[in-house]
Amino acid sequence: MLGVDNKTADREACAMEHILSESRVNKFQIFTEFIETHPKGKEFIKSFKNYKKDARKTNYFGKLILINGSC
Repeated sequence: MLGVDNKTADREACAMEHILSESRVNKFQIFTEFIETHPKGKEFIKSFKNYKKDARKTNYFGKLILINGSC
């Protein structure tokens, strides 16, 4: 859904698990499952991808803070 490779997704999910509370991680997981299983989920994901393209063009994204850690 986010357009990252599996290795990157695993590394960043690990970092999130060390920073976010278990409750926040669970809510993010539930939301992801909801989007993936909702009847309009594919439409939502397509709209999100288009939004990301537009956001990059107009610099909506702020600076990304990278946190180095290990699992």
